[in-house]
Amino acid sequence: MKLSIIIPTRHGIPQQLLDSLSNQIYKPDEIIEVIGSALTVQRNEGIKVAKGDIILFLDDDLTIKHHLFLYHFINTFYLYSNAMAVTGNVQTPAYKQNILWDIYSCIFLLTHRAKGRFRMSGFPENYHKNINYIIEGEVLYGCNMAFRRTVFNKFSFCEDLDCRMFGEDDYFAWLLTRKYTVYYNPLAICYDNRPYPKGKQALKIRHTLVNLIKRYHSRSPNFIGKVAFWWAYSGFIIFKIVEAIVMRDISIIKGILLCFKRYEDKPLEEIRKEIRIRKLYV
Repeated sequence: MKLSIIIPTRHGIPQQLLDSLSNQIYKPDEIIEVIGSALTVQRNEGIKVAKGDIILFLDDDLTIKHHLFLYHFINTFYLYSNAMAVTGNVQTPAYKQNILWDIYSCIFLLTHRAKGRFRMSGFPENYHKNINYIIEGEVLYGCNMAFRRTVFNKFSFCEDLDCRMFGEDDYFAWLLTRKYTVYYNPLAICYDNRPYPKGKQALKIRHTLVNLIKRYHSRSPNFIGKVAFWWAYSGFIIFKIVEAIVMRDISIIKGILLCFKRYEDKPLEEIRKEIRIRKLYV
């Protein structure tokens, strides 16, 4: 299978990530650097020039330490002929691994660690750290997700979300799994080592809250689904307020208040004109 890797970025792919990819046992046929500021648009533009049978999306701030990382993606597609998408194991910072959050999220039907399914509220589950074998799931981690090329004959990343990012991977995964099968391979390990973004969360919180409602309306939930969503949505806001107090991060409160203010995205055509694409080979 030919493998294309698409990496959306604002300022270029870090050399550390390129070095990690060049050290892989399974070599990619091409690495596509897509420089821009709108994630879903960058991904869609990257797809247009990709030549591979498998298209893998990576974030530019990932750390990859194991030389079999790409092999485990490709091997999953070989092992499961019905696999149309595969996602790997993202090791997250300690501040994201909290037992109190696990309890709270179970009560409010929010994201927690389980089997990678979508809850009745529409919020996704993460894959539990104790899963040590390939399983069928629904959730895709946007920082590392691979697809058979044929998926994009019928699907593309949504360009109508606020800021064209924040929750876009969950929305895409939900649509995709209504039709296709997704697998999670815990052996394809990468690391998200980003520090806690104190003071820099206003726009992220704002866009996340707005996009949650947009995704909710697109699913056309039944009565139980509606109740579950608004219960979870309320719980999410309460948690963020508590987080703002505990972490002393006023940017979270600013983000919640920004939901009541109109936000103007750049026109799509202007965004596309700003995108720069470069093909790299390992």
